[in-house]
Amino acid sequence: ALAITEALARGTAAKILAVEPYVDECPPKLRGLPNVEFVGLDEALKRADILLLLVDHDRFKLIEREQLARKVLIDTRGLFR
Repeated sequence: ALAITEALARGTAAKILAVEPYVDECPPKLRGLPNVEFVGLDEALKRADILLLLVDHDRFKLIEREQLARKVLIDTRGLFR
């Protein structure tokens, strides 16, 4: 997931809100990338237009469907089938 996030960040000027609920600070590979912001899940759910789920952390399974309304969801793990 980290490699994919880094590749996306390097391939676009769009703002990327990176979320990793089990890590307290931005991973070194993403630090210094001007378009990446390391945020908490709640903040990302409020601010993001597109959600890309790359891992199936238990915390992500608790996202309520209402929080996904009016967002584009790319669910690579099948959490919201």
